Amino acid sequence: MRSRAQAATLACAALLLAGCVTDSGPLPQPLIGPHPEYNAFLNRVQKACAGKQIGNWAVDDLIDETQNFQGDFFYTQTRRLYYGRTSPQDYATGVSAFLDGWPSDPGVKCVLREYAQHKSQQQLSVPPSGPPGSSAGPLIGPHPQYDAFLGIVQKACAGQKIGPVARVDNLIEDTATPNGNYFYVITRKLYYGRTSPQDYALGVSAFLDGWPSDPGVKCVLREYEQHKP
Repeated sequence: MRSRAQAATLACAALLLAGCVTDSGPLPQPLIGPHPEYNAFLNRVQKACAGKQIGNWAVDDLIDETQNFQGDFFYTQTRRLYYGRTSPQDYATGVSAFLDGWPSDPGVKCVLREYAQHKSQQQLSVPPSGPPGSSAGPLIGPHPQYDAFLGIVQKACAGQKIGPVARVDNLIEDTATPNGNYFYVITRKLYYGRTSPQDYALGVSAFLDGWPSDPGVKCVLREYEQHKP
């Protein structure tokens, strides 16, 4: 029977091979050269996730020690996440396997939470518009259909939590707060088909310090399947 370390190494090798294939396509930005925006994101992660472990490694130590294998791998894979070249789920699996940890380790969850917050801020400052002929439309302006969907979710998921304290109905009511605003934005992306249910579950649960299997996440996805446009 393989040891946990051997299994982790094999899992990571498979992910790296998959990554080599996907990197053959055109990049929105090259994964080489200076990256001031990414480095600014890393500084944010280093502060927010100081002391948070992935396996036996603290996130801030990994960022400081890019000259070793573990630090270099963390830097490279987090850069792939930042530029959208790997999904949050594959990132969590690959990084935790390489560092002999688990996708649920505090350091993994912290990095994904910071990534989700960063993406939310980007979406608010430069809202994406749909491609020509898209039925999704831009993610700005009034959305009577989406607001009606939120009303359904608020009733169906009242009291259901994402993370330790965030209730879905309270998140919908409190859009002036960072948590409520993020929930509104990312659920709108889900409703208009701009993110997958899987990535939605990972993103919203990471942001709210919960799990993709939390009752609130499952309830929102169940209502989405019943009422998606």
